[in-house]
Amino acid sequence: MEAEKRIRRSRHSMLCRQISKKRVEADDMHGNKDQSECLEFEVMIMEIIFVAALLYAAASVVTFKHLIYYFDNKL
Repeated sequence: MEAEKRIRRSRHSMLCRQISKKRVEADDMHGNKDQSECLEFEVMIMEIIFVAALLYAAASVVTFKHLIYYFDNKL
């Protein structure tokens, strides 16, 4: 019974942390600083997308290098 309460409390605190607002500072197109609030999970999603884009770019470079190496050896 006590363990269930602890689990519920931990789930609730995790949800509250994920939904809590976070102040984000960014530069707009003109270089001006802009502060806005967004939900923390939105920031997490943006970070995941950024990392995924970096991984995709790295994989593309490696694939391109392999193709060049393959065709160089064919000639």
